[in-house]
Amino acid sequence: MGKVIAICNRKGGVGKTITALSMAAGLAKQRKHVLLIDCDDSNPALTKTVGMSDREDTISDLLLFSYCGRMKKSMLSEVIVKTAEDFDFIPADETLAAVTISISNAPSDEEKYNALKRIVDIAKADYDYIILDSAPALNVLTLNILSAADEVLIVSQAQQMSREAIDELQSAICESKKRRNENLQVIGMLITMVDNRISSSKGTAAAMKSVYEAQGVKPFDTTIPRGAAGETFAASGTSVLQYRPFSNVAKAYRDFVAEYLKKEA
Repeated sequence: MGKVIAICNRKGGVGKTITALSMAAGLAKQRKHVLLIDCDDSNPALTKTVGMSDREDTISDLLLFSYCGRMKKSMLSEVIVKTAEDFDFIPADETLAAVTISISNAPSDEEKYNALKRIVDIAKADYDYIILDSAPALNVLTLNILSAADEVLIVSQAQQMSREAIDELQSAICESKKRRNENLQVIGMLITMVDNRISSSKGTAAAMKSVYEAQGVKPFDTTIPRGAAGETFAASGTSVLQYRPFSNVAKAYRDFVAEYLKKEA
């Protein structure tokens, strides 16, 4: 059965999308069978980056079928797309926000918080890893993600203002673990956008590692630097590993994937 990884932060602009895409591509390069799902109902940036905004069948369709109790495995093949980087992808579209609202009106917690889990549970048997890219929110869809996931990877930019958002996310994770998903674990924190030219940015990253490790959230040793490749990769339609494989950003993401796999082992 595949492991389900949620890429989360309550704050936007911290690098969730590039991390989700780079992790999927990096794991695929290690010959892992990977499914990446765009679950961002505020802005399907991941779908746009992969160049699949024109797809008619999306995660919205699957969520509606799941919510209505009509989800079947055969439906996955109509939505899953094989990418050029050897991982599978389920795109999102602009209707996902409306689907989230519909699910939020469900009469029971079982229906409200498990629509995504039913989809993921069907897909698990066919993948080593399923990666869920989330919106910068703590809405019903994010809580569905936490119900479906085995692990949460917290992604945070190296800046102090991220701390309040991380604390809110940690509270939501604890609540989800207590009420709906007792096996949910935080695998760690990945600190992104570290400007190695500026001592204050490096100092902030070091301070965040110290603070959150003391709270029981182990940051990864690898940090992701700020760089041109990370700023411009989205227009390429590929991950930064494919777009600029020799850049510092791509190297850092390869190092992160290696560190993640080492932790798993």
